Formats: sequence, C-alpha cells, structure tokens
Amino acid sequence: MNFDITKEKILELKSTLNVLVKKKTQAAALQNWEAAAGFRDEEKIMSDYLQTLKNEITEELKNLKQLPLENNNDIILLEELLVLIDT
Repeated sequence: MNFDITKEKILELKSTLNVLVKKKTQAAALQNWEAAAGFRDEEKIMSDYLQTLKNEITEELKNLKQLPLENNNDIILLEELLVLIDT
C-alpha cells in the first residue's frame, strides 16, 4: 500500500475545517459578509479535499480487498481512516 495519509493528518484537517466553520459563523453573526464568504470558500476547499481523500481511500480499499488476505492490516488502517473522515 502506498497511501501516505495518517490518522493525525485527517484529524488536523477536520480540526481546521471546524475552525473555518466557526469563523464563518462568527463573521456572519457580526454581519461581516466579506469575511464570512472568505471562510466559506476556504471551508469548501477543505471539504472538497477531505471528500477527495475519502474517494481515494475507498478506491484503495476496493483494490486491496481483491488481493490475498495478507493485506488485512492495510485494509483495517484504511477503514479506520474512512471512519475518521466520516465523523
């Protein structure tokens, strides 16, 4: 398996996404529409990136499951990564 994303990196990306959502919400509450739009754009980029990672992990899982059982540890790791992205 040549997949170089870690659980820590996914958690970091999700944390960044949560910060962006919070900043967007705060800016909107203050009616700072320009800032809110900027945070929304950054949020979209981060969400799209996480979705791309999810798609890549799903594809890698699909490929690994077609191989012999010796790839069980890789499958488990990728399934754990998917759970992190989805939560």
